[in-house]
Amino acid sequence: MKNKTITLVSVNYKRFLFAILIIAGIGLPQIAMGAVNRISGNGYIFPETTTYKATFSMDVSRDGANPPAGWAKYYYSRTRMNMVSTGIADFTTSDSGTTANLSGTCTINNIAGYTFTITAIDKVPDSFQIKIFKPDGSLRYSAGPKNLSGGNLTVIDTIPPTVTITSPLNLVTVGSSPINISGTVDDPTAIVTVNGIPAAISNGQFTVSNVTISEGMNTIVARAIDPSNNIATASVNISLDSTPPQIAISSPPDGYVAASSLITVTGIINDIVRGTVNESQGSVLVNGIEAVISNRNFIVESVPLSPGINTITAEGSDQWGNTASTSITVNFDTTPRAMINMVSGNNQSGPVGTLLSDPLVVSVTDKNDSPVAGATVVYRIIENNGSLTAGASVGQAVSVATDSTGMSQSMLTLGTWAGSGNNKIEVSATGVEGKVIFTESGEPKPPAAIYVAQGGQQRGAVSQTLPEPLVAYVTDEGHNPLENVSVIFKAVEGGGLFTNGLDTITVNSDSDGRATT
Repeated sequence: MKNKTITLVSVNYKRFLFAILIIAGIGLPQIAMGAVNRISGNGYIFPETTTYKATFSMDVSRDGANPPAGWAKYYYSRTRMNMVSTGIADFTTSDSGTTANLSGTCTINNIAGYTFTITAIDKVPDSFQIKIFKPDGSLRYSAGPKNLSGGNLTVIDTIPPTVTITSPLNLVTVGSSPINISGTVDDPTAIVTVNGIPAAISNGQFTVSNVTISEGMNTIVARAIDPSNNIATASVNISLDSTPPQIAISSPPDGYVAASSLITVTGIINDIVRGTVNESQGSVLVNGIEAVISNRNFIVESVPLSPGINTITAEGSDQWGNTASTSITVNFDTTPRAMINMVSGNNQSGPVGTLLSDPLVVSVTDKNDSPVAGATVVYRIIENNGSLTAGASVGQAVSVATDSTGMSQSMLTLGTWAGSGNNKIEVSATGVEGKVIFTESGEPKPPAAIYVAQGGQQRGAVSQTLPEPLVAYVTDEGHNPLENVSVIFKAVEGGGLFTNGLDTITVNSDSDGRATT
């Protein structure tokens, strides 16, 4: 038996295409060889009197969800009726794996068109029952149930039930504990527990209420066991977030002296979620103005200042209503003095790793607001890994002299980390108090890589659902997670099927770049 191989293919609207293999390890020999239902044996019964004997023999099996295969024969000496099966249509086991029920087509004395049913019980004593039907569906012959007068029957049931957790979904975050778990199980005789708690089962659906989880990541395991002690499991990972988010203002710094009545405020919001934080996972207000959030970074452009000391307050909340806040002070100083002023190029955005279209321009003026020529201006990247270009100088810090109008400029190539306002450039001038800070945003690029995030190297019985979901992680060339990318999971070897009953399923990645099936 070969291992099954799952190929993940990620495709976006520009027909970007690549593949990565996950060895899922389904169908390993030591597991797969026993994963069958089987009835075998031979013997005889006396249907009517001990004068006339009926003999039978059979060997029928079913491998997982595959069609049953095998044969059955029956001969009654009184009427010399000889039944030989020509096909097995159905085969199931029940009653703790001791009872086999099979049906199919057969010939009677080499005449086709008949059908049959057999019930064989492997107990002490063994018993046997057969019914044969004419082509029109009417009963042709019936015998039993009768205890065997000789011979032996063996019923084997090693196929576990199929159990699936349907709610909550894998990798979701909830805001309170305990939680309710529900799912499906295909065997009505199975017993299901969730994290050790017995489940209520009705019409193939199971539910468990009040499952306690802890802050952070939790693994929920549903375990199903049938009367033959065959066991199947399914699991999901759930995060509990009852803790306020962490929020910090990264620009401007506390105590910053501003030369303009409008200022850009940026910062970081973190929360107990698996992956990054985007607008679907939280929100930030800066002095009541809603911020844009991307990849944990938030930005608000044009926060108004009044002359003198201003308090800048960022209030963050997660999707469950947990809140936190932080504050800094900014001094809008209108006193006449030599200053460095931001002219243009602030609050731009572009794909990560690319050159912004507009230069970052500043001016240097004296206390009379006259331009200062020849002043040394230093541009320095204080966040992200981009680069600056000013004339022949290239690096994370460059210096350039102001021209006759007191102006200087530098070009910026954005860093590779995506986020709102997470490219920060501090600009200062020699002999001038104060600094200006440019904030630029990096946007993710098209898909460039796909990784196995969860579910690789699993082992399980053939034709049974794996205990853990398969999770792929899609990023751009800067390893930024990508949302809403179509990921194609395809079973390319071994005959495995996904939950849609096909060997291929397409799932869109979430805001953390994860696609789960």
